[in-house]
Amino acid sequence: MESIWTSEDPVGALPGMDPEHRPPRPLEPGKRSRFWWFVAFSLALTLAIATGFGILFWRGLSPSDQETLLRLGAENLGYLFGGLILLLAAIFAGLDGMFNIYILPLARLIEEFSILINVNPAHRVQLEGGRDIVRLAHMINAGAERFEALHRGIDDRVRQVRAEAEAEKQMLAAVLAELPQGVLLCNVEGQVMLYNRQARLYLSGEAAEGADAECYLGLGRSVFRILDQPCLDNAVAEMAEMLTLHPEGDVGSALILRGAGGRRLYAQTAPIVYADGRYGGFILLLNDIERQLGFEERFIGQWQRLRQLTGQLVEYLGRPGDRSDCLDHLRPRLLDELTALHQTMTQVPPLIDTGLWPLEPIPAAAFLWALRHAAARRLKLKVILEDDASGLELELDAGLMRQALLCTMARLRDWGGLDTMRLGFRVLPPWASLELTWQGPAPGFQWLRHQLGQPVETSTRALPLTIKQVFDHHRLIVGVIESGLPDGVSGLRLDFPVFSKTPIRDAEIRGSAIVAPSRPEFYDFDLFHQPGVSPELNDRPLAELTCTVFDTETTGLDPSRDEIISIGAVRIVNGRILHEECFDQLVDPRRSLPPESIRIHGILPERLEGRPTIDQVLPFFQRFAEDTVLVGHNAAFDLRMFQVKAVSTGVVFINPVLDTMLLSAVVNPSLKDHNLDAIARRLLGRAIPDRHTALGDALATAEIFLRLIPLLREMGIVTFAQALAAARKTYYARLKY
Repeated sequence: MESIWTSEDPVGALPGMDPEHRPPRPLEPGKRSRFWWFVAFSLALTLAIATGFGILFWRGLSPSDQETLLRLGAENLGYLFGGLILLLAAIFAGLDGMFNIYILPLARLIEEFSILINVNPAHRVQLEGGRDIVRLAHMINAGAERFEALHRGIDDRVRQVRAEAEAEKQMLAAVLAELPQGVLLCNVEGQVMLYNRQARLYLSGEAAEGADAECYLGLGRSVFRILDQPCLDNAVAEMAEMLTLHPEGDVGSALILRGAGGRRLYAQTAPIVYADGRYGGFILLLNDIERQLGFEERFIGQWQRLRQLTGQLVEYLGRPGDRSDCLDHLRPRLLDELTALHQTMTQVPPLIDTGLWPLEPIPAAAFLWALRHAAARRLKLKVILEDDASGLELELDAGLMRQALLCTMARLRDWGGLDTMRLGFRVLPPWASLELTWQGPAPGFQWLRHQLGQPVETSTRALPLTIKQVFDHHRLIVGVIESGLPDGVSGLRLDFPVFSKTPIRDAEIRGSAIVAPSRPEFYDFDLFHQPGVSPELNDRPLAELTCTVFDTETTGLDPSRDEIISIGAVRIVNGRILHEECFDQLVDPRRSLPPESIRIHGILPERLEGRPTIDQVLPFFQRFAEDTVLVGHNAAFDLRMFQVKAVSTGVVFINPVLDTMLLSAVVNPSLKDHNLDAIARRLLGRAIPDRHTALGDALATAEIFLRLIPLLREMGIVTFAQALAAARKTYYARLKY
């Protein structure tokens, strides 16, 4: 029997052992049993045929010959039995040698050749067997050398083109990274396909990924789960609905969202439309307006009080008689307000007019018509327009102002039992007064002040702004109409400023958006074609799964007694490892570390002092891995470590799981070694860097999982359900912890 070894460090060889004297691998049980069933059937068939011929021969003998033959057999029975045993032993030894020399090496040759052509072109066949099989292995290795040399030239050209594309991608990534706005690109289902660092800062906080992150922004995650605010769901649904009614119209919308740390974000949505008119998703632009709102609240409040005081001063000064008393009365209050206003004005204001929360010129007639239509549809309230407001143009955030007025009208309806209201503008430059009147009593000042301080909400929409904050941003003055109305009629007046010239602002993103083909740092445009956020996994191809590949480091190998000291994970989306979206956290075990475990993972006790405990880390890891398939190597051990902590942490992992150790046993059933190092040498052609660190092993497992997918496809295992069923049939699936 000959052998071929084309690797300096053959997989499975013992340290210091000569590969030529390497002990044979144990045979795969399935192939051995099938072979011996075939041998047993062949022997039974041969024995049946020989018995038939023996019966015919016996019947052809005369009685005397039969008697003589029986006597000779009885006298030499021991010799005959011993010879039969030796014959059977020789047959079985020959058959076993044939199986090990020709049949099993051929099965191993197929598996190793599959690795070579599908996963690792640098892999070389490592085989023992008959002369012809060894010659075939030599020919395969020689062909692999020529194939690899041929592809080196192609790879060089690909690297050159890729470098050019990478330069273009880095340019776009740099532009996106420096944008003062947060940018999110989402598909129809709301899965994030692109985001920049500013968006991560706005939504995840300073600790973008880790135990202190408020949320996990990442590719493939649902923006509706990340933000979890009904107003965003409604805004996107309304935008898609309006796009079907007005394909060429301006259907973008604006809303206020709550970001990390409670900061308020001004969000603008714009649809993504394919060339054939299909709706493909949406863009979300984010601006932090927290400082702007704070400044406006201080400035506008003081400005309104100062306006009221100056109005009182003018009124008092216009009265006949001695004015000294009223001047003495108003002087302290006027001085206090002017001092407070001066202090506010000496602060550096935010860039109000640069688009953080912009106001657009809107025809007043169009705004009133939309308000009447929304009041009838949402509030079941009849609104009569007393003035068409033709020619009047206001600066508004139309969507937010409409929501604030609808909320105010709804509260008035509920307070006074109203079913009809009247709306009309009265223009007295520089103000345009919107008068909202009804038949019934007037609300008190305290009631009105309380209602203006309530959040803006209509039906299921809720914004992190009060009605007063929306009015203040528009420089509105709100008050009860005290005179000039018929008997029994009451009303509110909202004074809108009218500008003679509209400030010039950069055009905002509206309508269809053109997306450049270059890809920035955080992207995956293939998610346009992904199914929903929570799809049925059984028929989902492995290459399209969204996975969290994870690993743990522990104080030992007994889940009931040992503790987790490190958790590392990385996400896979659409067959790509997202190195920017990792989870890497050390854990304080609240116990000493055994010296033998330190020798393996190299984590010293002082590195764990002051780190979060497992009951703090595990909930964050569960959030990081939500809505994904967990992938691990020997995942049963890690999941058992999580399971024993379920009582103390309250965290239960219900994610579906795939194990690369089991999948390796599926694609290479004739190979014995399925530990992480052996699989890495076999499929990656190299050793694992950062071995026995949680994140390092997770990254290696992610690469191995992607290399296993084409090997599984060659076996007809394409979907998640097929991979799970195949893994359950392996021997390693029986291991328990």
